Amino acid sequence: MSTKQSLIIVLRLVFVLCSLYFIRDAFHEWDGYSYYMHFSNFLPDVSLTFVICAVFSLIAGLFLWSVMYGLSKVTSRIIHSVNLGYFMLWFSTVVFFLFAVLIKKTLLGHIDTIELINYKNPIILFLGGILIIAVVSVLNKYGDKIVQSLNARLTPLVWIFGFMFVIAVPLSFMKQGFFEAHASVESDTSTHALNHGDKANKLAPLKTKERLPNIILIVMDALTAQDMHLFGYERQTTPFITEWAKNAVVFNRAYASSNWTTPATMSLMTGQRVWTHRVWHQAIFHPVRDYQDNLPSVLSKYGYDVYGFVQNRYAHPETLGIKNAFSLVDNQEIFKIQSSWWFDHISDLFASRPVVRRWIFKENRFAKLIDSYEPDLLQTKYPPELVYNRFLDAISKRFQHQDSTQEKSFFAWLHLLPPHQPYLPDKTHIGRFGNGEEFNTAHKQHEIGSFHRTYDSAKQEKIDIIRKRYDEFILYSDEQFKLFLDRLSEIIDMSNTIVILSSDHGESFTHNFLGHSGPHLFEPLVHIPLIVRLPGERLSGPIDVPVEQIDVAPTILELAGLPIPDWMEGRSLVPFFELNQGISHPVYSMQLDKNRSIGEPITKATIAVWEGDYKLIYYTKDSKTMLFNLRSDSKENHDISDENPKIVQRLLNLIRDDLSLANKKILKSLDSKYISAY
Repeated sequence: MSTKQSLIIVLRLVFVLCSLYFIRDAFHEWDGYSYYMHFSNFLPDVSLTFVICAVFSLIAGLFLWSVMYGLSKVTSRIIHSVNLGYFMLWFSTVVFFLFAVLIKKTLLGHIDTIELINYKNPIILFLGGILIIAVVSVLNKYGDKIVQSLNARLTPLVWIFGFMFVIAVPLSFMKQGFFEAHASVESDTSTHALNHGDKANKLAPLKTKERLPNIILIVMDALTAQDMHLFGYERQTTPFITEWAKNAVVFNRAYASSNWTTPATMSLMTGQRVWTHRVWHQAIFHPVRDYQDNLPSVLSKYGYDVYGFVQNRYAHPETLGIKNAFSLVDNQEIFKIQSSWWFDHISDLFASRPVVRRWIFKENRFAKLIDSYEPDLLQTKYPPELVYNRFLDAISKRFQHQDSTQEKSFFAWLHLLPPHQPYLPDKTHIGRFGNGEEFNTAHKQHEIGSFHRTYDSAKQEKIDIIRKRYDEFILYSDEQFKLFLDRLSEIIDMSNTIVILSSDHGESFTHNFLGHSGPHLFEPLVHIPLIVRLPGERLSGPIDVPVEQIDVAPTILELAGLPIPDWMEGRSLVPFFELNQGISHPVYSMQLDKNRSIGEPITKATIAVWEGDYKLIYYTKDSKTMLFNLRSDSKENHDISDENPKIVQRLLNLIRDDLSLANKKILKSLDSKYISAY
């Protein structure tokens, strides 16, 4: 076998195997993305991923051939019977074995390859040794013929995958929505406005000469009220917030609209429940297009300067399709400390193609193997002060260039990633609550392997230690919040400024679930802080009525003296501010990510409803219900469904009726204009 022939065979073999593995992976990826995007949106990214895989296979093949060629030259001087063809066949055998290991979930079910490698049964080992001797004998005698036969059988696949590569190259340069954009002219109305008619976007003019208040909405990601001292938690996690809240309106029972960032934040920004705005998918991979019915848009139309400084890409205005409503919004990448890890720098080149970035650099086995060698992270890459400082800098420059007599009011949404996992405050906070040497780095925390999933009860002791790191992260965030307000008071007039502190969702360390998202809606996952600090010294007792995340947007509008549009489903909480005059009504939270965002009604869901002291959780998949009395069982340890069938049925009927109404609206809106918005 000539040197040129051997090179071509290796390149062809690696190219075909990588292509086969890519196709298997592509079907798996599409199975997930098909829930919220059309194939025409997926096609450019799958094409670019295939191009990258093909190029990688050629580079890998060239490297492997070079190694084999060098080994054959060295070895042939010692053992004359060993030539390049011998290495070629062994290489082919090893490559096929590795290929089988990579797709073990398909070919071998859930057999653990590590267990196979460590298998020590003497009979099996003996038979394996006999098999290896037989293989070596065959290779020595028929090696060249086998390689040539293999090469001939690869030819049809090489032509097929080569043709795919040629087609994929131009497709990879197209952007998501290219085919839809050229198929029809899209309406510039938002998805929700289609359901309500043109009047949904018509706002009554504001007839007032009074200066509108500045409003700052601060969202601390994954901050559960269950771990805040302000709400009765035993650890002193929020000393400043607890003191600051004494002159604020505190809602003791505020609930997130969902248990993870994107749908919850969309509800926060629109005043709509998740089953209405229908953004329950991972929109970073397929951003919503121009969702016009949103709080920042209303404020902007009434003369507000609107700022968005968001540290979590899952909540970024561009992801949610509301970027156009902001006067100033920064890319979330500027709010992190840049990594020195070379693999991250390559990954950042594909920041504008998140599907490709995730596929190539995050979720495949090669990427995970490389990332396992990344230097350990000792402190968060997303310190909250980066967001605070950016906002303070923007406000300072704003006032320097504005005449005080023409000064416009502003609304600022500051979304901080801490205390989101990994729980890594600075070194001065690690160990404040004990066990400082445990789970104090990113690698150590990931080793537990249970984030955003269920865990075995045997791990609870370790989970409790990780919770200490989380609580220390909250304490760190509390101190940074204090420093921010101190600096803010030096720059702006706080006598005309409203500060609202909340979260997008909670975080769980109980009920055998760690982190957030997932199928459950227990209190740690959805019980969030909601604190409204009005100008001046105003005393207000805590409010114990259940309220909803969708109530924040209409509350902000009423505080600003602005009308509330009819497409907002939330209600203003201002009546609660004075003498608790608000009226209690049912409150919802929901997890809907198992449903398709386009073309189908909601059938797979977890929905929770709160009414008074009672909370019902309904799992539609198996029609399971859980009822809790939160006044007597705040930790949700005792399901009282069997003892209270009438309450269960009443709350269940409430959920089913409202879900049915939401599905009717979904089915009514299934036209081309609606679907194109996704």
